[in-house]
Amino acid sequence: MSQYRADIARYRPAVAVAAAASLLLISLVTSRTASAAETGKGVAKRGGVLEFAVDAEPPNYDCHANFSFVFIHPVIPHYSTLLKFDTANYPQVVGDLAESWTVSTDRRTYTFKLRPNVFFHDGAALTSADVKASYERIIHPPQGVLSARQADYAAITSIDTPDPKTAVFHLQWPDAAMLANFASPWNCIYRAAKLAEDPNFPKTHVLGTGPFAFVEYQPQQFVKLAAHKAYFRGAPQIDTIVYRYIPSDATRDLAFRSGEIDMMFGRQTNQWVERTKDVPGAVVVAMEPAELNALVETEIKSNEKLIKGAGLKPN
Repeated sequence: MSQYRADIARYRPAVAVAAAASLLLISLVTSRTASAAETGKGVAKRGGVLEFAVDAEPPNYDCHANFSFVFIHPVIPHYSTLLKFDTANYPQVVGDLAESWTVSTDRRTYTFKLRPNVFFHDGAALTSADVKASYERIIHPPQGVLSARQADYAAITSIDTPDPKTAVFHLQWPDAAMLANFASPWNCIYRAAKLAEDPNFPKTHVLGTGPFAFVEYQPQQFVKLAAHKAYFRGAPQIDTIVYRYIPSDATRDLAFRSGEIDMMFGRQTNQWVERTKDVPGAVVVAMEPAELNALVETEIKSNEKLIKGAGLKPN
């Protein structure tokens, strides 16, 4: 068992997928929150473990090569991207590693200024060389490297790094989708030195600048992440996330109801939604697919909304 757990009696969020009345697939967030009185006037406590059940294990850990939904949750919290989608104003974009950016009048030059004091989980400082190496791997993958979204960046002809905090992308034609492409959660920024040693390093190793760092992996069981104390947006309020691989719908349901897990994927039936609503304290909130992507990108990374009003305490 984990050293710390969420107080299940007061906090149990879950992500699920269900069919709406229109038969369109939507996503749901099921959560259990506490009142302000229970949590000290709504101020969330730091610490604790989030136990997250996912239904399948990723084939590998390379963001650039993957596109499946099961990959997002256990891997993305390790990493940062150049831009990201604005949760409240999707599909607008905001900076992630980029503190600011400009686009030339002919829309063929994108200049990004990187944030200062961004560090990889091994302590190395992020520079524009890491951005260049990561995007060149996407655009011109070395032999043996799979780039699932290579075609999205066909317009990019070159990338300049005039200084350690500036990356300049040159395009051969304007591309209206380019800013959104730069915000793709799959475009993880890797450490250039590791890619130089082994272009397939991210396939079997996890090293990013995101809010959580890799701790432990047990095949077909779980992967454990710990809060990155030097994260540039501030250390996450949750100490640890454990993603448990539970392929059985029934087993995940039982684990959720018993308090063994705090977050999960549900079934694509209205019956499942109604049954889950009956779990004491559980709240099911309908979300569109784009909103779920924003949840993954923002809420799991920052944990601000997930634990707001929820008292996390030692077991």
